[in-house]
Amino acid sequence: MLTVYNSKDMCCGCTACESVCPKSAVKMQALAETGFKYPVINQDICVDCGLCRKTCRWVNPKIAVPEIKRFFALKVKDVDVLNKSQSGGAFTVFSDAILENNGVVYGAYLDKENDFTVYHKRADNFEGRNLLRGSKYVQSDIRNTFLQVAEDLNSGKKVLFSGTPCQTDGLLSYIETKRIPAENLYTMDLICHGVPSPDVFNDYLKYTEKKYGDKITDFNFREKKINKWGTHIEEIKFQNRKNVYCDWYANLFYNDANLRPNCYNCQYIPTDRNTDITIGDFWGVENVLPDFYNPHGVSAVMVRSEKALKLLESQKENIELVEVKEKDIVSPQPRLNSCNKKPADYDIFWNDYKNLDFETFMHRHSFNQYSFSNCLKRKVIFVLKLPFKILRKIYRIIRRVVAR
Repeated sequence: MLTVYNSKDMCCGCTACESVCPKSAVKMQALAETGFKYPVINQDICVDCGLCRKTCRWVNPKIAVPEIKRFFALKVKDVDVLNKSQSGGAFTVFSDAILENNGVVYGAYLDKENDFTVYHKRADNFEGRNLLRGSKYVQSDIRNTFLQVAEDLNSGKKVLFSGTPCQTDGLLSYIETKRIPAENLYTMDLICHGVPSPDVFNDYLKYTEKKYGDKITDFNFREKKINKWGTHIEEIKFQNRKNVYCDWYANLFYNDANLRPNCYNCQYIPTDRNTDITIGDFWGVENVLPDFYNPHGVSAVMVRSEKALKLLESQKENIELVEVKEKDIVSPQPRLNSCNKKPADYDIFWNDYKNLDFETFMHRHSFNQYSFSNCLKRKVIFVLKLPFKILRKIYRIIRRVVAR
């Protein structure tokens, strides 16, 4: 009996196997325990052609040999775009170049009208592309994206596909196996911490709605308006009540027990990858380029192909760009140096998720962020971050009141 993967820590859920199957015998199915999807083969219609395993990058990894290796610090000049981007606006820069040439862009989309499900979506205009901006700290469902990319390439369109390193490499393997011309394909991956469970995120949203007695209308995984770039505070918007700013889901994310099993065995740690572009936060840029630092965000960009470099150069009027050394980007980035380690409480985490009510589960695994002391600590930190002028005004008002 043919199987696609050898073990759960050797499958990233990229859907390359499902997409390449000539008989549609492979289907991605979510595990009840975690919500992560894995390929299941319908043995009744499988013809044992082996294409699913041939296409799997975990079964048949491909050694990356980059055409070039260039490293940059980047930030967009448009302040509005910078504020709406997660770091320095690199995704917008490259996708602008594609859309200006009548191309299409693929990326992760947070569907606010459908239980905040995260899945990959196609955009052929700037309005649609804007919906793909920003980080989503949950595994995106690829669905039939690979088939759509193939159709666009076969029709001669330029395509930018952005995703996690394993998703983008899965697409490249599918395109290669199907022998689809790839000169118009631009692949962009991320400096990835790992992909959390979609089920845990969905349950977190349901719990938060119950806690506050109101319906969530928007969710920003990393808010920048108040806390600026460099912090990880989520912004939750409701129908009737004020916005909530917290790090409760972020704590579940950085707990690392919430990640897909293959993340502890990630083969995309090195900067040598098969993709054209890698983007992420440029942590530590203030130490490398003090004058380039911006509290609203700076992107780290790695370019590995001449065509991607030309794409970047076509946008020079809209960006500030400085070339840096590889170590300037790699050194401060944990996930460019080693994989996440599987936490000692991994089994406890998932056992609690399965058996406890969600509030108790949160108390145990979100670092007790609901405790009075931690809530007070966050409020103090927030106050300390207020602009000096506002603090001075408050001080003057208090002094006048006391003087009376």
